[in-house]
Amino acid sequence: MNIEKVLEYIEKLPSNPLLDGMETHELEQNIFDSYEDIHSLYPKVDITERMIVKQMLYKHEGESNGYAMLKRQGVETQKINDASVTMSDNLLDPYVLFLINQQLQTKSVGHIGRLI
Repeated sequence: MNIEKVLEYIEKLPSNPLLDGMETHELEQNIFDSYEDIHSLYPKVDITERMIVKQMLYKHEGESNGYAMLKRQGVETQKINDASVTMSDNLLDPYVLFLINQQLQTKSVGHIGRLI
């Protein structure tokens, strides 16, 4: 993983309130953490800068809304007044999962031949 390339990728993105005001050291730690999330579950996938940033934003959004803490505690359903929320068991951003699946499908395409 090249943290510099991920930082360059972030610079090209539109401003995001989840990242505004984050110091470089903290940003690098979050990049590493997001990389580890993906690598731990899919060690053979080529992890792109986009995957890392999407995962980082997914985690920050979950933390800012309080969902991440509930998921870590194993809460599957929460009801407040008349509203209820059912948590998914996804550890990774759904978009990152889509990118991973696209890559895995491409890698698994084999050649079909004929034996004589």
